[in-house]
Amino acid sequence: EQKGRIELESEKSKMGLVMNNLPVFMWAINQDGEFTYLAGRELSQLGFDAKSLVGQSFQKIFGLSQDATKSVNRSLKGEVTLADIVLKDKTYRTYFSPFYDRAENISGVTAISRNVSEMAETEAALKASENKYELLVGSIRDHAIFTMSTDGI
Repeated sequence: EQKGRIELESEKSKMGLVMNNLPVFMWAINQDGEFTYLAGRELSQLGFDAKSLVGQSFQKIFGLSQDATKSVNRSLKGEVTLADIVLKDKTYRTYFSPFYDRAENISGVTAISRNVSEMAETEAALKASENKYELLVGSIRDHAIFTMSTDGI
């Protein structure tokens, strides 16, 4: 039993290292959609206090998109899902997974949300650039476009 306790404390320490130093937060809700657990550095970046959110509706606090709500509902039915959620102008890639009670019934959803705002902004800028390029190329008739490197190739 002592060995198991030491291993558990070691795992908690490792999880704390991740949650407190990476741009992520972890959260769990029960079948009623109420927070049962929240942790991670990103919560404070969003201005949330984890302890004050426990027992509150995730939908009310997060105001999640339809995609995220669908992911939660699918996880409540046993699926592991993924959705991007936007909270206070930041984009979080969120992985949702059902969690089970001792009788192996689904008792809620656990989620881990990773801040991907910079990546989302870069993807949007790339998409906009691609759209402009397609418009430019599509509007040219009877002409050729070529590129040349600084070496003249």
